[in-house]
Amino acid sequence: MPKLQVLACPSCGASLSIEQGAATAQCAFCGNTSVVPQELRGPAAPSRASTPNLSGQKAVYLGGVPWMDQLPRLREMGDLVRAGNYDGAVRLYQELFGGPETAARAAVQMLASGQPVNINQFSALRSGSSGDTGLFRFDQAGMPQVQIQAMGTGNPFGNAMGSPMMAGGSLYPAPVVDTRPARQAGGCIAMIVVISVVGSLLIAGLAVFAGFLPFLNLKDLGLGDVGEKIAEVTNQYPREVLSIGGEGTGRGRFTDARHVGVDGEGNIYAADYGGGRVQVFDASGEFVTQWTIEGDSVYLTGMAVAEDGSLYLVYGSDLYHLDGQTGETIEQLDWDEGWGFEDAVALPGGGVAATWYKNRDDLVIFDADGQVVADVQEAISSITGKSAVTMKLALDNAGNLLVLNTDSEMVFKFSPDGEYLNSFGGDGDGQGQFRAAGDIVVDNTGLIYVSDINGVQVFDDTGRYVSKFDPPFYAYGLAVDEDNFLYIAGNNHITKYVLAPNE
Repeated sequence: MPKLQVLACPSCGASLSIEQGAATAQCAFCGNTSVVPQELRGPAAPSRASTPNLSGQKAVYLGGVPWMDQLPRLREMGDLVRAGNYDGAVRLYQELFGGPETAARAAVQMLASGQPVNINQFSALRSGSSGDTGLFRFDQAGMPQVQIQAMGTGNPFGNAMGSPMMAGGSLYPAPVVDTRPARQAGGCIAMIVVISVVGSLLIAGLAVFAGFLPFLNLKDLGLGDVGEKIAEVTNQYPREVLSIGGEGTGRGRFTDARHVGVDGEGNIYAADYGGGRVQVFDASGEFVTQWTIEGDSVYLTGMAVAEDGSLYLVYGSDLYHLDGQTGETIEQLDWDEGWGFEDAVALPGGGVAATWYKNRDDLVIFDADGQVVADVQEAISSITGKSAVTMKLALDNAGNLLVLNTDSEMVFKFSPDGEYLNSFGGDGDGQGQFRAAGDIVVDNTGLIYVSDINGVQVFDDTGRYVSKFDPPFYAYGLAVDEDNFLYIAGNNHITKYVLAPNE
């Protein structure tokens, strides 16, 4: 096998993303345009319009959209199943394949348990024009032969890439959408959503591989250094530099990691959603200590780490200030309106801001002595006209409060004294839109990071979309340290990323 080469920008040294067949590549960091050597260009991608149809094959649409364009939605369905959002997966299954809710729910349950699902009814499938390249061979009954499959960890090439199979007298490679979480130590059963397309797809082997590259975790496929080098070419930054954890109840392991934060000394604090256990790691990721919140059925909905290493935790809809190393309660922050807190963010110089939802969607701000100094009533609903129950908080470098409201899938910015400034986002899959948003954080340069089921999107301080990157898992919690490293809680790991070449 020829050695894969990486093209570096001659101006700043960053690795360049090389599009298949492209003669030039532009650096995402300095804007310099470089000529791509002929040996790195590869064959040009075939034109969809120039690909002829074959006798006995018809173009097929999923939900009115060519099946090739529905791969992101299949990946989304896998993400929903993996995250335990079975109702969302059922709705998406019905959008794609039609049929009654009972059948969709049964199919989702089978996928969640690792069983294959054979699709026999396709009310959502329609034939397209003869020029479309999403080709299926129909069986003798006139139905497209399609299968969604949850496969285990067998032959990485046979299972993950789609081994050649005989159907209707022709061989085909099965395209793959890989929705597996990152594999933990010792291996685990992987979740893969496979569309088995009966017939010949008129796409060159290299083009097929490049087209599905964004959905494949090549390390998990056993490709070793080749996978790492491809990652360098296609998406160098943000780049993972540290991973802590794995599934389990022992030291340094998690059962449902959703919260992460870093203090002024670089110590990392992480917590599961349920069980009340908080773990502490040093800046290198070494386990330091752990402690557990007392009480039954403790569910942690918010965690904020102050610079001094103390924590503000929200559980049982109450807000507490605790010692981060021991878990000893410093105080419970009281408010005349009572319980109803959901999330919190530590303020510079002491104090905390929190979201409150019981009777209204409020922003409540406490000073360093635990006294309420501001209450922004109906912070979101007064703008949108709709109720706002779920709200996550972040603080930007000017002291403004950013509220991620997952009911409207939007971010709202408020000044330090609670004045509404602007908003951005919206429900959808486009650039700058969110679907099942998770958390929000601001880095030291002022860039805003928002996670949702499709990855992590980056915005400037005005809310203008900048870029996006795709961690191989759902990002429940986000944090940034004083050195501008990004931390993500998800997949029972705490993962640390370097954001740019100079960091």
